[in-house]
Order: sequence, then structure tokens, then C-alpha cells
Amino acid sequence: MQCAQALAVSKRAPNYERFMALKLRRGRKRAVVALAHFLSRVIDSVLTSRKDLLLAKLRYFVMPLCNE
Repeated sequence: MQCAQALAVSKRAPNYERFMALKLRRGRKRAVVALAHFLSRVIDSVLTSRKDLLLAKLRYFVMPLCNE
């Protein structure tokens, strides 16, 4: 949830446009929950498929935002 909130306020995040579209349609709280659900699906996909390239991209885009 905290990562999704960090992505929501960071304009340099790769999924910022997705968040803004959801925010306009559903509101901020539901958009953050939807973004958290999307992130969980991405993380699950990366961990189950064990693709190193996707994991490297995830570390580059998502993890620095979680530490802010």
C-alpha cells in the first residue's frame, strides 16, 4: 500500500498516467488500492516466472519510491 501511495505522488513513476486516469474515474483512495493490486500482480508474475530482467526493472522503478 505504501509503495502505491508513493507511486501516486511521484510524477516520474512509470504508472503515473494509469493512476491519474483511475483517480479521475474512481477517486484517490480507490485508485491507490487499484495501483497496489496492480503492483502485487506484477510482483507475483516476476517471482513466479523468475525473469531477472523484469526483476531488475522492478528494483529500478518501484523500490526507490518505496524508500522515500
